[in-house]
Order: sequence, then structure tokens, then C-alpha cells
Amino acid sequence: PGSFEDGDAFWVLIHILVASPETYGRANELLIRYVASSNPTAMPNVLVSNFVDSAKSFGFEVNSRAFNYFLNAYIKERKTDFAVDCINLMVELGVIPFVRYVNSTLTALIRRNSISEAHELYSKLV
Repeated sequence: PGSFEDGDAFWVLIHILVASPETYGRANELLIRYVASSNPTAMPNVLVSNFVDSAKSFGFEVNSRAFNYFLNAYIKERKTDFAVDCINLMVELGVIPFVRYVNSTLTALIRRNSISEAHELYSKLV
């Protein structure tokens, strides 16, 4: 295992919380608060990198539910471009996004009249 650095405790906590159905909600809420309070907003590739690196360092399996909670956090904060980036990262990593979060992202794109971007994203997923 690697050395313990600032921020590692947060990611270890996320790994623990997404491992049990009893604490899924807490993990989701914590990630929403994390995204809401980060200034500037943490980019999806940074979140994913930190999460995956901590899994490797501390011997956790990478849980796909966490990726979906990252996506949900961006949706809740109305960070549609980051939500799209998060979905694209998930597709690259072979992680299947939850349908309701994809639908929320597509709806946000359509509401802001980004029809071609919504179509492109949808095409990647079907």
C-alpha cells in the first residue's frame, strides 16, 4: 500500500460506504456535498483518478456505484457538461451508468437546446 496523503481518508470512506446497501445513501450525499463545496468544481477525470488511485493504494475493489454517484452529484449541482464528461469516462471504463442519471443528463442537455450533444451522448449508450 502507498503512503497516506491529504484526501485519502475521504476516498477510503467513499469506498467503505459504497460497499454496503445500508450506506449507499450516505455515500451519495457525501459526494453531492463534495462536488457542491469544491471550488472550482472538481472535474470528473480528477474524481475518477482519485477514486481509482485510492482503490489501488488501499486494496479496495472499484465499485461502479461510486461512478454513478459522481454522475448524480454533477446532475444535482447542474453541472451538465461535467455530467456528460462523467458519462463518457464511465463508457471508456466499461461502467454502465444508471438509467435515471443518464435520463437526467439528456433532459438537461435538451432543456438548454443542446440537441446534437444529447443525440451524440445517447448514440454512445445504445
